[in-house]
Amino acid sequence: MLLTGITQNGIFMLGSLVGFILSILWILDLKRQLQAQPEGGTGQRVTLAVLAIPQALLGLTALAIGMAIIGWILYNLLVERQPQFVFHLVALPVPFALVVFGTKCLKGAFGRD
Repeated sequence: MLLTGITQNGIFMLGSLVGFILSILWILDLKRQLQAQPEGGTGQRVTLAVLAIPQALLGLTALAIGMAIIGWILYNLLVERQPQFVFHLVALPVPFALVVFGTKCLKGAFGRD
């Protein structure tokens, strides 16, 4: 992120985004591998809890964004229509998908898959 601001080059931003997504996938895979192992004691439980934090943050973020979009739509439809608001029926499932995805991420973060 810092290199994007310094160099004004979007490649660093794209690389940061891809790296963030790949790191979450790697952490999820490592977490599943550790869960498949026999019970290893306190160290394994602590490691699994630490590895669950990025998944929980991703779930919380998706849930918050989905709920904010649903709130924005309801506010504009029921209370006061803002000039920036344009309602498209095609985009309506997106916030609900974010809420479902966030809920599943939060459920899977600290439970066994």
